[in-house]
Amino acid sequence: MAYPGRSCKTILLSTLILLAWMTNPVFSQTKITATGTGNTTGHIANLNVSNEGKNSIHILSQTVYIPSAGQYQPYIATIPETTVPLGNTVIAVNGYCVDVRTPPVPAGVQLPPLDKWVPVGNPNAPVPVGFVAAVPTKPVSPFTTGDISIIKSSPHYKAEKPDPDAMIIVNWPGTSTTVEGIFGSDMETTFLAKVFGKVLEETEKAVKVIQGQAMYATPFSANPEKERESIIQQVIWIYTSSLIRKEYTKEKFTDKVYKEFEDHEGKTVATLPAEQKKEIDKGIDQFWNVFKATGVQAKVISIRP
Repeated sequence: MAYPGRSCKTILLSTLILLAWMTNPVFSQTKITATGTGNTTGHIANLNVSNEGKNSIHILSQTVYIPSAGQYQPYIATIPETTVPLGNTVIAVNGYCVDVRTPPVPAGVQLPPLDKWVPVGNPNAPVPVGFVAAVPTKPVSPFTTGDISIIKSSPHYKAEKPDPDAMIIVNWPGTSTTVEGIFGSDMETTFLAKVFGKVLEETEKAVKVIQGQAMYATPFSANPEKERESIIQQVIWIYTSSLIRKEYTKEKFTDKVYKEFEDHEGKTVATLPAEQKKEIDKGIDQFWNVFKATGVQAKVISIRP
């Protein structure tokens, strides 16, 4: 998609950089495929790297949007910087689902080809000598407020005021500006990468603040990393669901917790002793409070007074 104000010189420079990426001799000696792990959060994919060159190579760190192949979850994820020796190496990719309504990519099932993934970063930065960008597509630049008007001009964006009954309102990430519109199912992946990448960045920073304050206890407080991933995932779901007006409410979160309990324990929450059910509901309240606090800290949501 062409961006207003981009000169022929800028477009030519971007094209030359992309060609430099794709013709990198290290890239031509490396084969990379991606498979699912069956996880929704955390270790969501494996990069299977075959280094067929003569020396070790270095995989660049990349933030990437992984689109859905149709029936499974799309993700916003991070490929870690990794040194790959000769032969085959598996790199764990950590990330988060951006569609609460779909199941994770099953273990061993191929994800969409890497050239369909959208990296987020400096589009004018060349790949350093000896490095490989696992996702060879030229990155889209990180989200800024200047992108708002461009995204709103997309034919897949529908202007619409937030639901007046909704308790949570989503903002353009990192701002106090309400997203007064809906993202259609065919929204450009470049825009999704920008927005979701910024939501992830701001939420990761906010979680550090919230956990550091130690003001919110949750059932996962004894495991800070598990708590961190859970908070980030739920904030992302609150955000992405609101973008398509399929709000992810406390009631839906409660239903999800109940179902996970019932699948694990083999009995319904309704059949539990009153005190045990009270403890589960207390944990749900604790979680929901910290989700809201983190989202507000990240400036990705606002709470209606």
